[in-house]
Amino acid sequence: FVFSRQVTEKRLVEEQNRREMEVDVECNQVIHRDVDIPNCQEIKSGDCHRRYYFLLPDILCQSLRSVLESARTGIYDEAGAHYEGVNINGSGNEDVDGLEARVPRQLNTNSLKEIGTLPMVFAVHCLGCDAMTMSNFLPYANSRNMIVVLPEGLHNSFNAKYCCGYALQNGIDDFNFFSLIQSEMSAEFEFVNPNVSYAVGWSNGGYMVTHAATLFRAVSPISGYSYTIDSPMGQFGGDWKGNNGDGGSGGKGIF
Repeated sequence: FVFSRQVTEKRLVEEQNRREMEVDVECNQVIHRDVDIPNCQEIKSGDCHRRYYFLLPDILCQSLRSVLESARTGIYDEAGAHYEGVNINGSGNEDVDGLEARVPRQLNTNSLKEIGTLPMVFAVHCLGCDAMTMSNFLPYANSRNMIVVLPEGLHNSFNAKYCCGYALQNGIDDFNFFSLIQSEMSAEFEFVNPNVSYAVGWSNGGYMVTHAATLFRAVSPISGYSYTIDSPMGQFGGDWKGNNGDGGSGGKGIF
């Protein structure tokens, strides 16, 4: 009896830990991750420590509406625990509409397999800008059901071989940084696949997404880009020529 009780308590602790991990990330919230570049060759050790931001769309989360509807139909699930303090015993849609916007939304792990893989879109900032300069792309996460990623350049710059600033002058390996983001995101979330990645970049960011084009299915540079993509080998092939339509192997293109 004592052994059985210990096993049960252990399982309860493990289950609680699992639930805490599942609700650690919220939808519709800008989240950041700090990463250390493996086998980093940068001259300054501090340049090996990098940051990126991302936002997950609401489709991945359990909304209050579904919790309330479950309560009305007498069907309760674990998601209700995410909304502590909310009275879900009321009636009428006003309960839903008035509360849904201000209640945190956590990942609904029960429905992730049904959702499958979502596209991941990098939005890359200009020289002298920071990651949040590209925050205008964040609302599209919900309207297009995609994950928006905002990489942060060192000293507000990226090394795109021909451009720009601190990152170019110090030979920063931003291609490897982007590749690491893809790996980290796919390792953390089952609905992310590096093979379903796209990128848009502004100015220095435009040069960067064309330089790193072999990591993406397609790139869309704004105001600045290189016609010759000569970045290292990525999951979408090696060298290819940029143009205004489809380009290279694997259906890549610049749009």
